[in-house]
Amino acid sequence: MSKTKQVPFFIVLIVLILAGNLVGGCAIAPSVNRTESPEIEQNVTKVVFETPSIGSTLGTSEASAGPIESTSEMTSATSDVYDFWAGIDPRNQQVIFWHIFSEEREQALAEIVNDFNSSNPYNIQVIIANQGSYVDIFNMMLEVSGTPEAPDLLIAYQNQAAIYQMSDGLIDLTSLIDSPTWGLPESEGQSLFASVLAQDVYPFLASQRLGLPLYRSVDMLYYNIDWLQKLGYTAPPTSPDEFAGMVCAAASNPYITEEANRSTGTIFFTEASRLAAWVFAMGGDIYDPVAQQFTLNGDLVKGALGFQRNLLASNCAMQSLTWDYDQEQFIQGKVMMIMASSNLISYFSGLEESGGLNFHWGAAPYPHLTPDPVSNSYGPSVSITNTSPERELAAFLFLKHLLSSESQTHWAESTGMLPIRSDLDERLEGWFNDYPAYQTAYSLLWNTKSEPALPGYDFIRKEIQDATSAVLEGGDMNAILDALNVKAEEIIANQNGN
Repeated sequence: MSKTKQVPFFIVLIVLILAGNLVGGCAIAPSVNRTESPEIEQNVTKVVFETPSIGSTLGTSEASAGPIESTSEMTSATSDVYDFWAGIDPRNQQVIFWHIFSEEREQALAEIVNDFNSSNPYNIQVIIANQGSYVDIFNMMLEVSGTPEAPDLLIAYQNQAAIYQMSDGLIDLTSLIDSPTWGLPESEGQSLFASVLAQDVYPFLASQRLGLPLYRSVDMLYYNIDWLQKLGYTAPPTSPDEFAGMVCAAASNPYITEEANRSTGTIFFTEASRLAAWVFAMGGDIYDPVAQQFTLNGDLVKGALGFQRNLLASNCAMQSLTWDYDQEQFIQGKVMMIMASSNLISYFSGLEESGGLNFHWGAAPYPHLTPDPVSNSYGPSVSITNTSPERELAAFLFLKHLLSSESQTHWAESTGMLPIRSDLDERLEGWFNDYPAYQTAYSLLWNTKSEPALPGYDFIRKEIQDATSAVLEGGDMNAILDALNVKAEEIIANQNGN
């Protein structure tokens, strides 16, 4: 039961990599521009929606159901912006929202929709339609995009939204957000997590905003508190070296002694989001959004994989056999730490409440080299399709309601998903007290990065998984990652028709 088996794998690897000594290894414009007026084009001033500060509340427009007039409060920061939407009347529109939710999530969405339908002053009626899965929605959208059968709102991951927009299936939300009449005042936009908001802005599509987030998940470190304390530690690791020391100590001192040969310190799942999470935590990235190039063969990617490979070779870790093998082993007390989505908080909490766990557990950020943790955040957003201005405005007003403090609080407490507003600490205080891991996860949304929102990224994720497995099994890291980076660029070029 010793803490002396420290293995400073990662720091050594990074030093070697940065010293160069590690061995082995078209912009698309939208079809309709609703931002500028030909008469005053030279006087348009763009209001930027991206802001690092956090502030007030976001609610439904206070404009009356009568003649549409902008208020002084809403126009003070945007008075010289041409407002295409000022003359659009959203009254009496029916809005169709395609989603994939079931059970408690579908119920929560229905309750939010019912509240909007009964309270908005424009007699806008939202109808939700469960379309099965993201793949089902994707296939249907390819058929109905740009036709009267298209929905008004849909749930989509960022890479899917990018494909929709390559045929002008969505609208750029920027002019709606900036609208002095209907949009979000700057102070209200500040109440959303800035790094999460940035995920729906597409540099390769002329920086269009194709969605707003409904919720997010983050990658986290889950750990067996009792096992950690048994080894003499009082807190989870905050650095890769601490992580290495703890998991190696756990591998030598199993929690369940009668099955010692099946215990290990940690399990690595070779999945794209897991790799990205490790690289983000080290201060790196897998894609350069400025150069619009993948960096899957970069120094910190090699450092993260080399770190994992050394822990595997030292018998301090295992490679996951299936997508949920690490979770099963964790529940059985056979692995001390795993890396997984914050979505598992509700699952582990339910097991603990029902007596399905024989230990106490906790959640923490990934071990990191950055001053503060940088987490991988992901999740779908809600996009508005390219239909008519009246339907689009009506859909946007519901989208604002969906992001209000009341709706976001209800969604979080009903579903266990993380809200994307940063001003809900008081509203969620009771929830956080009952489930502290949620508060940990929520706090990580202040500083996140995301995987690239590119058409074809689903195919690249499979390539990343295969390459990661090959590296961890002892393959030539440099050759494998160089080939992976080339393949990723080829996939994106093919998707863009280059």
